[in-house]
Amino acid sequence: MVMAHCLVQVLASARPGVEIHVLAPPATAPLGLRMAEVAGVRIFATAHGELGLGKREREGRMLRSAAFGQAIVLPNS
Repeated sequence: MVMAHCLVQVLASARPGVEIHVLAPPATAPLGLRMAEVAGVRIFATAHGELGLGKREREGRMLRSAAFGQAIVLPNS
């Protein structure tokens, strides 16, 4: 999440007025909440090593229903 902050800042400056939301694990969600450019943080929790296909499908459906215009997926590295 610390490395993602630069991307969030660039996106916010490139598209003023567009809301940025973050989907984050519980450990890093508080960092997203502290970013002034982030309008909302949704916590997605899976246990270490858990694939969680059902959870991922439900979360994907929720995101689809929210009609976000774009998704950027960042790796955990």
